[in-house]
Amino acid sequence: MKALFLDIDGVMSINHGKIDCHKVVMINKIIQYTDCHIVLSSSWRLNSGLCMSLFDDGILFEHSTPDLSTPDDEHGAVHRASEIRLWLDQHPEVTAYAILDGDQESLVPYADKLIATNHKVGLTLSHVHRAIAMLNETKE
Repeated sequence: MKALFLDIDGVMSINHGKIDCHKVVMINKIIQYTDCHIVLSSSWRLNSGLCMSLFDDGILFEHSTPDLSTPDDEHGAVHRASEIRLWLDQHPEVTAYAILDGDQESLVPYADKLIATNHKVGLTLSHVHRAIAMLNETKE
């Protein structure tokens, strides 16, 4: 199984919570060319209303990372690396993965799997090409 960990803010949404339909098309291209599964790693996964809006906008995720945040956390991305690690540990069937996220600092342990986006631009075709290459990479 191939997994694409997907953040929303700064990747799919650069306009205060509105999903860019062109970016949905790009995500679907990644799925089409890699047969990957979307794993929602965004804090949006913690709000059922936001999750439903993702489905309505065409972002069809099958999995989400566990929530390791505490009530004192100000920013959910603090635990993102640990949440991704736990999800991967629970899914040994994963053969390849990539992370699309706008937060580089919290994902330092995954620098080789991270495709970092710019919060003002979000997902671009360059990111899509890198994700496809990363997910289709074969180990010799």
